[in-house]
Amino acid sequence: MSIDFRNAFNLMDRNVFVKASGSMFPGLSQWTQWCYGQPSVLLFDHKHVFMSTCGVQQGDPLGPLYFCCGLASLVEKI
Repeated sequence: MSIDFRNAFNLMDRNVFVKASGSMFPGLSQWTQWCYGQPSVLLFDHKHVFMSTCGVQQGDPLGPLYFCCGLASLVEKI
């Protein structure tokens, strides 16, 4: 079995890190839900619209924290 960590930030299940970060940092839960509770609208080439439903948003200063929250349960099992 192999794991591709190159794209891990983009592949993280949003529901997992939103729930985990809410339990670890309750003060951030409303902000996290506002930022990640609904799919993000992405525009490509000024004409193609698609919805981003997984991963941490590029440029989010809390992105590494959210990613770590999402991985915490896996790390605990290991």
